[in-house]
Amino acid sequence: MIIDKKELLSDLVAIKTMVSDNMHRGPDHRSSLRIRNRETQYFFGANRLKIRDKSENSNQPFIDQQEENVLLFNGEIYNYAELKNELISKGYTFITSSDTEVIFYLLKEEGELGLGRLKGMYSIVFFDRKNDTVLLARDKHGIKPLFYSADKNFIVASSETGPIFSSGLIKKELDVDQLDILLRYKHSFLNETIYRNVFSVSPGSYLKIENGSISKEEFIIERAEENKFELSSNGIEQLIVDSLYRQLSDSVPYGLFLSGGLDSSLLLALNKKHEINYIQTFSLIDKNLAGKGLNDNRLSRLAAKLYGYEHHEIGFDSEPDEQDIYKFIGDLDLPVLDSGAYMNYVLSREASKSVKVVLSGAGADEYWYGYPRYQVYRQQLKNPFSVKALKLILRLARTSGFSKVDAVTDRRFKRYVDSVDKTSEKSWNNLLQVPLLNQSDFPEEIADFINKNEKNLTPQLWDQKNYLVNDVLLQSDLMTMAHGLEMRVPYLDDELVMAAGELQKSLFEGGKSKSVLKEIFSKIDGSGPFIRRSKEGMGLPFYSWIDSRFFSDRIEKIFNDNNSIISETESFKYIKKQKGYRKQLADQANAAATWNFVALDLWLEQNGFK
Repeated sequence: MIIDKKELLSDLVAIKTMVSDNMHRGPDHRSSLRIRNRETQYFFGANRLKIRDKSENSNQPFIDQQEENVLLFNGEIYNYAELKNELISKGYTFITSSDTEVIFYLLKEEGELGLGRLKGMYSIVFFDRKNDTVLLARDKHGIKPLFYSADKNFIVASSETGPIFSSGLIKKELDVDQLDILLRYKHSFLNETIYRNVFSVSPGSYLKIENGSISKEEFIIERAEENKFELSSNGIEQLIVDSLYRQLSDSVPYGLFLSGGLDSSLLLALNKKHEINYIQTFSLIDKNLAGKGLNDNRLSRLAAKLYGYEHHEIGFDSEPDEQDIYKFIGDLDLPVLDSGAYMNYVLSREASKSVKVVLSGAGADEYWYGYPRYQVYRQQLKNPFSVKALKLILRLARTSGFSKVDAVTDRRFKRYVDSVDKTSEKSWNNLLQVPLLNQSDFPEEIADFINKNEKNLTPQLWDQKNYLVNDVLLQSDLMTMAHGLEMRVPYLDDELVMAAGELQKSLFEGGKSKSVLKEIFSKIDGSGPFIRRSKEGMGLPFYSWIDSRFFSDRIEKIFNDNNSIISETESFKYIKKQKGYRKQLADQANAAATWNFVALDLWLEQNGFK
């Protein structure tokens, strides 16, 4: 979308360029239009991925005959049938079976108040000619991204930042202060990006643009509804099943990113138990780590076989594919430095050959007490002396070589030993950061967050509002949509998230990782191996790649260049001060730091900042 406040544009070139630049997000159809209202021009463009209603009538931009309203919509609304019936009772007539048309008439009827009725994942642009307003809105979990930028002449918005700049209307400037945040934490905070004057709409919020001026960001007002769910394990199971029914209801081929861990395996097991829909499964296999403490390949294969689904395995070789990494970086709209982004890139490329929609277990860790750092924080909060004692024991274990039974155990021992600090907040901050780059100071955003939120729940709340949104969900969306694939996240169903919120304190007090999900899974035959396994994530290759020629050459190049943008960061200076830093960056235990420097350097190079 482009708002031309001074009528400077004479044609559709800018909006068509934006649409072309974002074509991967919707390869099935693209279109654009211009509307002049009063002394302002509005340009709308959209790419469409056809899933629910494949007719031409559901193409976007979605408009009425008088061009009084225009809708751009990315995502899925799961309660659209219920909303449609309400609108029919008010006299609206529908010509499609899409959720797009439902949103259009709902917002026409209720304006921004209608946003509180939507359940699902979405980014929305809605134009109201009569009131000369535009709404920019985003779902409350932040599943679908929406970015915007404004200057004295234009307001430009898009699902990715690239098209904002390809419009040629907004100056592309790097925010150098963001580089340290990215290197240390892997992602930006809140609604910031690596660019000056480019921001994301916050989850569960909307911006209202009136007469070409952006009002302050407002939270979407949700309509109060009585909670009808039970907080027992049976009640939570039913919520997950209901979510699966809603998200597997379309007549398209479905896939699941299957790690062999609890979250994705439980989705597969419940789908089979209730015979909801057929799902193909996709897993990564690091051949070099097979039999070295990682169970991913064995358990993902077991889950697919146990529940009877077609399974696809994508294997990694002993050396990184340099050209593939370059292609991946080229598709990474923003530098989310989580190595999981490359995992999603490879999985999405393979899955897009067979399916249109994939399910992900994202959100389960953040809402069901899944990360080990939560337990470290809780234990230190309740008994700081026991944590310090354990740190000494683990340090001795690592010094003696006991922890080097396998690479995973060794990394975990080192991570714990290096991270435990004087207070629970400092330890948690250390665990949030990339090993080797962790520093004890709190960025302003984290310090402010700690002061404003309940002490006991700080780690979970931070992850729900920041790490999940700006890392996990953002890179997952970018990588799936880069291959014309839609990702859905059953654990972020509205009612399920509400239930998790009500149980958050009891989960913290209990201190056991995903206790409710494990209880649900324990009732299903064959679940034992998935419940007992420790958290590992998919079998990523970076730990075995880190001393390869590709990575060592890039590190040598980065740290020999004292005039680069990266050399200006505190992280760069911090590493260079350490004795034998090149040896440390070649250590598997510090693979995340090495990846961050290399990935950021490649991203800056490909985006013209070198």
